[in-house]
Amino acid sequence: PEEIKLVLSSNLSKKDARMSTSIKTSLIEKTKLYLLNKLKRLEAKYVAAKVSKCENYIALTFNSTELMILRINCSVSGKVIAEDSVMIFENSHKKHITCLDWSYDSRHIVTANEDCTATLWNVAELRAESTVTHPYEITAVKFHPIHPLVFATSCKDRNLRVWDGSLSNVIETIRCHEDITAIEFSPCGKYLAMGF
Repeated sequence: PEEIKLVLSSNLSKKDARMSTSIKTSLIEKTKLYLLNKLKRLEAKYVAAKVSKCENYIALTFNSTELMILRINCSVSGKVIAEDSVMIFENSHKKHITCLDWSYDSRHIVTANEDCTATLWNVAELRAESTVTHPYEITAVKFHPIHPLVFATSCKDRNLRVWDGSLSNVIETIRCHEDITAIEFSPCGKYLAMGF
């Protein structure tokens, strides 16, 4: 349970982390508790979880090839209701999904997995829009904060790639001296930070 709590906490956006006393933080905290209790009952262990930018959905990937999206509702009393999965992308990858991110408009999700691919998903249409291949396992994915189909990936080949998801083309590649473990765009989208 502690491991699950750390994974979920580490995947909350910086915007969520800054809202320490707001209702939204309360909602997120309640959602985390709800999901932890649900996962304990299922005896399931997930790899990644991410709250959508609109804060109405949470995407979860269990130790599998499936991506599950739950709707988050908050009643007047403040009780969190995470409905049964509203969307499931079955067999979305050949191997286990390792990381994911939401686009700023909450219309797309990008997932990466152990089969060295990243896939851009159209949430409303429940379909893959594009898949990009890497030479090694992908370590992180992150959407651009302004352009909804642009995302960055880092790979165990120590390269950071910025992609145009609508064309499956690499816009830029940055070679690093160490393995990249985390990536984050600045709010304006002009800068990209990397963690080693």
